[in-house]
Order: sequence, then C-alpha cells, then structure tokens
Amino acid sequence: MSNKIEWDCPDFTESDINYAIKSLNFYIGAKGPNVELLENSFAKKVGAKYAVAVDNGTNAIVASCMVLKHMFGELTIGVPSFTFIASANAPQFIFKNIKFLDVDKDNWNLDINKVKDVDALVSVDVAGLPIDYDSLNGLGLPVISDSAESAGSKYKGEYIGSQCLMHTFSFHRSKLISSGEGGMITTNSKECYDLLKSYSNHGYDFNKKSWEYKHKTLGLNFRMSDVHAALALSQLSRLDEYVSHRKFIAEIYDSFFKGVIPIQKYNNKVFSHNYFLYGVLVENRDFIIEKMNSQGITIKSWASIASQDCYRRQDPLFSKYIADRIMLLPIHNKLKKNDAETVATTLLSLI
Repeated sequence: MSNKIEWDCPDFTESDINYAIKSLNFYIGAKGPNVELLENSFAKKVGAKYAVAVDNGTNAIVASCMVLKHMFGELTIGVPSFTFIASANAPQFIFKNIKFLDVDKDNWNLDINKVKDVDALVSVDVAGLPIDYDSLNGLGLPVISDSAESAGSKYKGEYIGSQCLMHTFSFHRSKLISSGEGGMITTNSKECYDLLKSYSNHGYDFNKKSWEYKHKTLGLNFRMSDVHAALALSQLSRLDEYVSHRKFIAEIYDSFFKGVIPIQKYNNKVFSHNYFLYGVLVENRDFIIEKMNSQGITIKSWASIASQDCYRRQDPLFSKYIADRIMLLPIHNKLKKNDAETVATTLLSLI
C-alpha cells in the first residue's frame, strides 16, 4: 500500500494557526482573554452554566475528584474497567478506594445495573457514545462523567456537558476539538465551579484581589495557556462539521460490518454518537492488527484496566471480553471515503 492510512490526524487549519499567532503576539500565559472566551463559548455550546479550562483531560478528572472530595469527603469511587486508563488513575490519586465495574456487552458503557458498593462514579462515554444518563442519575450517586471522547455527542437531543454533576473533556491531538493538549470541565453547580477555579489555580481564593496571594484550598496548577485556548476556540466553531464527517465515515464502516462483525450497538433515537472511535470485535485480534499495520493501516486496541500491572485486580467479565477482541479503526476529521473502504475491505479479507 503506497499511502499510509493513519489512525488519527490532527486537523489544524490556517484559521487555527492565525488564532494561535495572534495569541502569541498579544498574550503569553494562562490568564489571557482566549481562556475566558473559550470557557464561555464551550459552556454555551453544550448547554452548561459553567466551564473551566484546564491543561489536559486527565487533570480535568483530577480537579473534579478534588471537588468531589471537598463536597462529600472520602468515597469509594466506581470506574468502568473498559476505558482509557486516565479514568481510573485520576481518582486513584485523590481517593483511597477505587472499584472496577463491568460494562455492557453491546454498548460498551458502564453497566448501570451492576453498580453496587460505591459512593460515587466516574462514568465514561466510551468511544464518544453517551451513557444512559437518566438511568445513571437514577442511582442517586454523585457522578463525574469522563466525556473526554464525547464532545459534540448528544443525549436525547442535547449536547453532552450538562447531564450530571461534572463533565470532563479532552482536547488532545486525537480528539474532535484539539489544542494539542488541553481540557475542559463543565457543571451547572456554582459551588463546583468556584471550587474548580480554585483547585486548578493553586487554591487561590476565587475572590482575591489581583495583587494578593490568598489561598482558599490546597490546589495545583491545571491552568490552560492562552495559545492553547485560542486553538480550541477556533476549532470549536467546526465541532458539528467534524461530527458530521465522522458519522459519514462510520456509515461506510457500518455498511461493511453490520451483521458480519460485532460493533458498538445503541438506539440512535436516544443517543447521537460523535464517533471519536469506531471499534469492532474480532477473534485473533493481535494477528489481524499486525497484518493491517504491516499494510500501512494503523490500528489500535484497548485493554481492560483492572488486571494491568499498576492495579493487578480481576478483570470484570465483559470488560475483559471486549478488551481482548476490540480493534479501533482509523476515523478522524480528515479521513477520506476511499480510505475507509480500504480499511474495511482489508479487515474483512483477514477474518
């Protein structure tokens, strides 16, 4: 194969670059005008009252967990075992007890029916597919939603970002909106907002005067720089365009795989998927990935978190089942139709 098909490809336009250059020319640091503008614009876009920009999606979860501990004290935190490891690592640094929970075999999100013996949750919108927020909130537990992958996705017609106590987002290079690195936290709670602002900025008193060094909480530095905010702000205007393109690519994959290979299942009348990831489940997964990578098609996979060396616990049943079989196919803002067709036909030739 002459042209390599990459798993991801950041989509920075001349407009994005000009936003960044303007920021560099006028403001260097973490308190520039683009940070506040991005926060306000992102909150408005997703329908949340408040948004706090931070330096990456992992620290967005850390800061949210710090708020959770401030509000509720020491808690046992439930985390799905089938997710990117940051969903578990972040609360592990704040709380003593993390419990790994299983996921639904069909939609790959947390199996809400199996949640027990936890005080709060870090749920995940796996691959960009929203979890069932009504059922999740019906548990009566404080919830941080790791929505790192679901910017632009919708639940019952509303953008993800206001469905639970706090949502965290990532602007990593592979995400729909990218600033290279960056993150955002949204909430409808003024208490959460004030605490997030403090915890992410050295614990400063939110109402302090500009010349004062008054610290309200034991905080850290999770601030986003103005130039990163400028990049994310420019890309935010194209979020719906990105989602539309990824859905187009997903429809191509669906036409090849439905009824042939297991894919993520959901009710499209309730859930609107942004397809940050497109996964399929196959037997002999590693062999197929090696073959496709050797042909210039970049494929990735996930692993269940619980049994990894840093935790060494037993994998929940379906988390392990999915993790042992999943292949994450190329899907990004610049992927072309013929490339998606090449990926699909190559995969089908190997199963």
